[in-house]
Amino acid sequence: MEGDRHAEAVLRRLGGGTAALALALAVGCGGAAHSSLASSCDRQRSALAEIGPVGNLAQAQQAIDRVIRIERRARDDLRAAQARPALVGAYERALADAQRLKAALAGADATQTMSPLQIGPSGGRRTVERAALLMRKVCG
Repeated sequence: MEGDRHAEAVLRRLGGGTAALALALAVGCGGAAHSSLASSCDRQRSALAEIGPVGNLAQAQQAIDRVIRIERRARDDLRAAQARPALVGAYERALADAQRLKAALAGADATQTMSPLQIGPSGGRRTVERAALLMRKVCG
């Protein structure tokens, strides 16, 4: 799309990196890459929808584990499709945050004020919500 003034103007209006992938998907650029990214989006939607509500620590830990797998695969799909580095970076940051939360919950001392039982469910919900938001930005 570089050098195409109309496409570049649309990307600027739509907001850059995320819009670039959305536009590429919408106009069918990339052939096999388009198909691969569409499949990736379908997998992400389905996997996130299967997570369900997060109301306790066990559910939070399961949700975080699932989000980590979802985001890792999505990041790899974006890399394989040679997506914009900003998009890959967004998934890498989300993945790193989910991994830090998983480690914090696993290593937390239950005698501290903010025990895993207190922070786990809300952290798990935020992790799932962030993954869904990121997927919607990239996949539409």
